[in-house]
Amino acid sequence: MYNSYNNSLIQDYFEMFGRQENEKNENIVSFGQYSDFKSEKYEKLKISEFIYKLDWKDIIIDIKSDDDWGKQIIPDCKDLMDKTETGNYTYTECGEHYKNFPKEKNDDSKDRIPTSTCAWYTSYHYGLRDWGIHIKQSCLIKYAKFFWQYNYPYTKSKNDALTTSFFYLLTHELFHFITDQAATVIELILKDPNLYKKYSTNVYLQTYNKPPYGSLEESLANRYVYGRYEFLRVNKYLLFNLMKSGPIGYNDFDKYLGDYKTARRNLINEIYKQSSINQHYIGIESVFDILNPRLFYRGDKIPIWMHFKSGKQKITFK
Repeated sequence: MYNSYNNSLIQDYFEMFGRQENEKNENIVSFGQYSDFKSEKYEKLKISEFIYKLDWKDIIIDIKSDDDWGKQIIPDCKDLMDKTETGNYTYTECGEHYKNFPKEKNDDSKDRIPTSTCAWYTSYHYGLRDWGIHIKQSCLIKYAKFFWQYNYPYTKSKNDALTTSFFYLLTHELFHFITDQAATVIELILKDPNLYKKYSTNVYLQTYNKPPYGSLEESLANRYVYGRYEFLRVNKYLLFNLMKSGPIGYNDFDKYLGDYKTARRNLINEIYKQSSINQHYIGIESVFDILNPRLFYRGDKIPIWMHFKSGKQKITFK
């Protein structure tokens, strides 16, 4: 079952440093959560209890809603339409169609995507009560509507669009979890339990959504998403333009399409520098376990929560 957490690295952390629950939720840094989110107005459901494997064929999402999802835009592209019957896509077809971010009259592309709290990651460094990936139901639906309208024929049905939306949001937050794990490796080696929390306060919060560049970790999280467009079943060019219209930091993912290795090295060294020892810039980016992302899609890794307005659950996972 997906909610049995047998992560040995986390167990090692608690065995060495002890487990501390933050009962008052004080000084918790949740990556991606804005101050506008009022948790008391929401109910939350641990959807990981309904998920055995995080894979397309194993995810079933239903929605009960009369909302208008808009009209699907059919690409005028013979190369893509010829593949529609077989489904043998490369997700790089019809670049000229998808490179132009879909626009309508009097429409701003930035209005199509959420600009407030959408999804976030809370570390086990603050305890296990709220640990995990958190996704707002309204946000999942809004992105699903976007993919439904503009990602045809890769997402032909609303269920397809919901699944793409779910994996799109999840994969970004997954990188924050991977960073959390990388920090834990350094903490265990240096016997310092607070490097990640110091980094969260001293580095992440000081750059998040702030000019000139925003948060490096948010940029790399979106770079992680972009590299998995086939898994998400999203056209590569559509995904690129969607993420380029995002907030500061998030939209800089394309700076790291080349030297992703050095960028990961810079990030882990920001965590390493929080140590009191006299340290140098070192090549320890290998502590990021990103070579096989499906290791993190297994059934024993991380809880996933969905938040919805009280009494207004529209989405169910089966």
